[in-house]
Amino acid sequence: MIVLTDHGNAMPMGPNSDTIAFEPIQNNGAGNLPGVKWHYGTHTNENTLMWAHGAGADLFLSQIIGTDPGLVTFTGHNETGEYIDNTAVYRVIAQASGLGGGDLAPVPLPAGVWLFGSGLLLLAGLRRRARAA
Repeated sequence: MIVLTDHGNAMPMGPNSDTIAFEPIQNNGAGNLPGVKWHYGTHTNENTLMWAHGAGADLFLSQIIGTDPGLVTFTGHNETGEYIDNTAVYRVIAQASGLGGGDLAPVPLPAGVWLFGSGLLLLAGLRRRARAA
């Protein structure tokens, strides 16, 4: 089982994080909204959490591309600050499923796309012939 998101949304941090760097979100107790400031109104580029458990979960260890001590110090993401690129998820799933090393292959176009394109070319040819006549 893999639980993750492919991107962050709005980089939430503490309510004074515009003046206090990396201020954590404030826990205001059960039943109360947390103290938070949203820094963006769209998708963001920060690291996000991922959780994997079960057969093949250990394959993610070979996908680590770097470490960032800030992940430990400021966000507590993990003990060492290791991270992977989100495209590694496909490779791990393919490998764990026995589909090979997870090399990305082009996705074939459905037959409907070929038929639609052929139809458009046929219509364009008929229109051209009608104008010539």
